Amino acid sequence: MADGLIEVGLPTDGVSGHVCSVVIVGDRFAASMFDHQALFGGAVDVDSQMVAGPFAQYTYQAGLYGFSVVPNRIDVRAHRPEEVLPAVLMEAVGKVGSSIEQVRSAVVVSGVGLNYDAPMSVAFDRGAQRIGEEYCRGLFGEGVLSRITNAELTGVEARARLVWSDGAMRYAVRIEPEEASGGERVFVGVNGHQNLTVDDTLASALAEADAFRRNVEAIRGRL
Repeated sequence: MADGLIEVGLPTDGVSGHVCSVVIVGDRFAASMFDHQALFGGAVDVDSQMVAGPFAQYTYQAGLYGFSVVPNRIDVRAHRPEEVLPAVLMEAVGKVGSSIEQVRSAVVVSGVGLNYDAPMSVAFDRGAQRIGEEYCRGLFGEGVLSRITNAELTGVEARARLVWSDGAMRYAVRIEPEEASGGERVFVGVNGHQNLTVDDTLASALAEADAFRRNVEAIRGRL
């Protein structure tokens, strides 16, 4: 947390492959507020449904998409290789947002997070056995890691977190070696978060999707 902003992203211990999500945070959300069959063409994975009071979790099209509700958080996500906030995801988020706006006076909406988490290849010395690991160490500069840790460089796993603001949105990017590739690639998580007041609409926050896509594409192109 910094400058009063809360980073709203995916759990760091449960992400694999390419995952996009839109997270809405607040309070007093309930599963009964939403028509889950109106999302993602209604192709609900029947065996995956879990509903208990205000809590609900659904997946669609054999796990390709997901929708979950807890009282303080709504998560709409897509597992789509390479695509950043695909149109089908944003269409579903728009429907969720419309349902929230209908009862806005009865719920609390405090923020929206846009997320893209994916393994990526990096431009680095191809002679290195673990290119992603070497790349992450290089972000710290020559000798910095060994000076800070007083450890042999081969035993240090470096991770980086970068934070900046672009208009009303605060971006946070984490870069770390990808375990699934043995450090060959890096895993990059991009989170864009915007705080909302009672006067802000969800539509205004979701309008930042294009800027978020451009930022993610720029990051992917510069690694």
